[in-house]
Amino acid sequence: MTDSEKPYEEWTVAEMFAAREKTEREAASLLGEFLFEFGRLEMAQGLCLVWHDGGRELESLTIKASALSFSGRLDLMVNLLEKSSASGSKKEQAYRSWIDQAHEVRKIRNKLAHGRWGVEAYGRCVFHVSGLPTSPDQRQTEFSLDELRASIEKMRDLQRDLAAMRNSWAF
Repeated sequence: MTDSEKPYEEWTVAEMFAAREKTEREAASLLGEFLFEFGRLEMAQGLCLVWHDGGRELESLTIKASALSFSGRLDLMVNLLEKSSASGSKKEQAYRSWIDQAHEVRKIRNKLAHGRWGVEAYGRCVFHVSGLPTSPDQRQTEFSLDELRASIEKMRDLQRDLAAMRNSWAF
């Protein structure tokens, strides 16, 4: 029987520490990968915005988009979409779906970026904690490594989807 097959109650302290360290290293790598991927997604979204309508408002949209958060840019996308697309069209539906999914990734990014991290005692998951330990508003969210991997893949999918939509329907 290997260490990983033993019931957790039978692990030695050394085995627990080794599992925690392994999980922490992998989580740190995935969190870094998440941030890189989010940066790519944010750039793709920003370029989509500023090249709206063939770049006719490139300068003004660049200034406007540069001053906005990712969420604000998503809201700007909705406004531009409403002005340039027929209501209920395939283009509008596709972009709105993309925007909704991007908002979900944004919420995950917000959870990941603000606060501190820990690893469950046996290395089965990581957790994110926001707020001071003395605060009744402190919040803890658990993430499995698979959930972090899925979030990274979701951002890659969103980038591919945005490129495909822009090829089908100019934004």
